[in-house]
Amino acid sequence: MCPHENKTRSGGSVMQAEEDIGGDETARRGTRRRGFTEKIVVVSDSNDPLHCVVFQFAWKLLGSLALAVLVFFFATKPPAPVVSFKVVRLTHFSLGEGLDATGVPATVLSCNCSMEMAIDNRSKIFGLHIHPTLLDMSFGALNFASAQSKASYVQSGSFSVQWLFVGVKNKPLYGAGRCMQDLLDSGRGLPLVIRVRSRLAYRVVWDLIKIKHQRHEHCILVLHGMDEPNLQIKVYNSTCIHG
Repeated sequence: MCPHENKTRSGGSVMQAEEDIGGDETARRGTRRRGFTEKIVVVSDSNDPLHCVVFQFAWKLLGSLALAVLVFFFATKPPAPVVSFKVVRLTHFSLGEGLDATGVPATVLSCNCSMEMAIDNRSKIFGLHIHPTLLDMSFGALNFASAQSKASYVQSGSFSVQWLFVGVKNKPLYGAGRCMQDLLDSGRGLPLVIRVRSRLAYRVVWDLIKIKHQRHEHCILVLHGMDEPNLQIKVYNSTCIHG
């Protein structure tokens, strides 16, 4: 046997051994990679936390409910209610001489005014919640009487008329009282203003969605004195303006 044949054979054996070793290493790496991949798949499939699934379900449920509420809101959105005010009567209005709380002489005022608040709820589905209405009665910059009504409720598709009252008893006016009396005596008339502030609301989905409306009006009254003092003030004109 020739020496170079032995070398060739031995060399071939070495190369075959190296190839076998390389193949084994590649196989082991592949096995490790496949095992690593399979391990990841097993972790992602079997160890998914339960609270994540619950969270995803709750999130989808809330989204569906929100969408349903929006569709319901736009489908049943109530129209704005129609609200108007009117001065019905002034049952008493008198100016006289008196004393304030400290005993100082002053002109004192007593009056009682009644108003109507008409509400037309045009919604066929939702009732209308009416918050307490605020009333202020003034002469010029002097606010001499204030009142607040009670909260109320108007059913869907209903029309309601509510009474409002504002007045004062023995209110000291000092210099303003003399000015008011002069206007009454002159025949030009005494202008008074009643400011009304009302708030109304529809509750579409319990307290989650509220549609609020505000109504501000001022009613101007022009009072005239009577020839008979016992009748006090009886003749007056009134106009209510929005704003």
